[in-house]
Amino acid sequence: MEKSPKLQTQIMISQKELLNLRYEKANKTPDVTVTLGYNRRQGRDDYAFLGVSVPLPIYGKENASIQKATLTHASSEQSVQSVHKSLQFELRDELLNKELQYDKISLAKEVLHENEKMYEVLQSTALSQNDALLSLLNVLTQIIEAQKQINANTFAYNESIIKIYTLLGVEL
Repeated sequence: MEKSPKLQTQIMISQKELLNLRYEKANKTPDVTVTLGYNRRQGRDDYAFLGVSVPLPIYGKENASIQKATLTHASSEQSVQSVHKSLQFELRDELLNKELQYDKISLAKEVLHENEKMYEVLQSTALSQNDALLSLLNVLTQIIEAQKQINANTFAYNESIIKIYTLLGVEL
């Protein structure tokens, strides 16, 4: 399931939010500024000066941005977990659906096989009797319905397999 596109998207969003959190933490440390200068004055002594300044946070704005980035990252991590759980439930559901469709196909094939046997028996005796011809027609109708059910269940089975592969992120 780690290759699932939904999960990969959420993981990338979470990694982006982690990078944003690291940026905000790194941004909290203020830049130290060094100033160096020389003043030349007429009629007075010239002088050189050196200044060091460190901006002090007054309003705590950087802590708020770190907290916001932390909450956003935690939210994205929860989203990854949520998508992972959702994919697990979808996968379990599709696996159960696949098994159900397989059982339906097997049952429909058994019904078809029994109807084909009955058709052969009725066909051998149906040439002289109208009731037997009517029974033969009914059995043929049941055979067609069973084959139609097999086709519908096979389609649903294949659809489940495609969904399972999609959820797992596997190419078909």
